[in-house]
Amino acid sequence: MHKVLIVDDEPKARQNIINSLKVHEDFIIVAEADNCDDAFKKILTEKPDIVFLDINMPQEDGFDLLDLLSKLGIENLSIIFLTAYNEYAIKAIKQGVFDYLLKPVDPEELKKTLDRYRLKKTNSFGEGAQRLKEYFRQGNKIKFNTNKGYIYFLPCDIIYIQADGSYSKVFESDIKFCHVSRNLKEIEEQLVNEGFLRVHKSYLINMQYLSSYDKKNRYCTLIKNGFTLNIPVSFRFTKNISF
Repeated sequence: MHKVLIVDDEPKARQNIINSLKVHEDFIIVAEADNCDDAFKKILTEKPDIVFLDINMPQEDGFDLLDLLSKLGIENLSIIFLTAYNEYAIKAIKQGVFDYLLKPVDPEELKKTLDRYRLKKTNSFGEGAQRLKEYFRQGNKIKFNTNKGYIYFLPCDIIYIQADGSYSKVFESDIKFCHVSRNLKEIEEQLVNEGFLRVHKSYLINMQYLSSYDKKNRYCTLIKNGFTLNIPVSFRFTKNISF
């Protein structure tokens, strides 16, 4: 079964894809989004195999989301661009997206795209969105120095990191943490490609657990395994979280 996320600000366009996918029983729609911000969160939580992504959307377009995924090292998710204009075809190809479909999507063209995707999955085990899943499920262990020696974490186990003078606290839950012998700036550099985001001079969060951002009171909410945490967001780093 291949999980699908549909991202388009037009409800009719999303419904067109939904209707066209009904005859392809091995593709299941796990979520919809009408903007890049919501789409990014659902990529982290739903871990789709394919994203049907509209290029032209208010505020940010599909290329902005693609750039963000690339900066975080999430490059092998299969993206299928959607647009009413063919002028973006060359740019889409250069960006390395899996395919490019004109709206309204023709069922036969969609079938050809899905057939190519099935062939790719058969011939390329471990590629595409599978790597995205493994990125969050396993990842590579990160080594930190401690007073006693070393400690190792999977990136997906860390919910946030808090500065503590020249040391830092690495939190796995709301109360479980470990002191490590590195300051927050050094850790931020170490985790630059692991999906972590600086939101405050004293806090580095794991984007995997980001649930919402309160602009008025300037704090973000993280949710992991049933517990909820509110982490302050400073004015200096507001732009990081308001992508």
